[in-house]
Amino acid sequence: MGVESTKVDVYKLTMREKEMVGLTLGQTMELNDVLKECEKVFEETKQLPQLPPNREIDHNIPIKYGVDPINVRSYRYPYVLKTEIEKQVEEMLKAGMIRPSNNPYSSLVILVKKKDDNWRFCVDYRALNKATI
Repeated sequence: MGVESTKVDVYKLTMREKEMVGLTLGQTMELNDVLKECEKVFEETKQLPQLPPNREIDHNIPIKYGVDPINVRSYRYPYVLKTEIEKQVEEMLKAGMIRPSNNPYSSLVILVKKKDDNWRFCVDYRALNKATI
């Protein structure tokens, strides 16, 4: 049983505003045809993932015996970050990604600046992870 080798052509395409570098006119037309044919693949979707449906057995986190609920005091944020956190939480609530909770546990939230100058919402679960089995 030998392994068959397959020749694969690899192309690099560099696109700039209203300009395609390294392509002839015929290749540009072919690329536009492919892009139109696969239009749905390149669409930006605003739909965010949602929580899974309720099931017979709900998820739970087993905590070590004798450990009190983890309730960590939040970080101090500048006003700008505080409003950004509130905005992102509100968006996630509306999208159905999260839901309100009244349990005695809490975890820290931090915002990390991304390359595109947006904020990444990160939850610090280190204290909770130390208390789990």
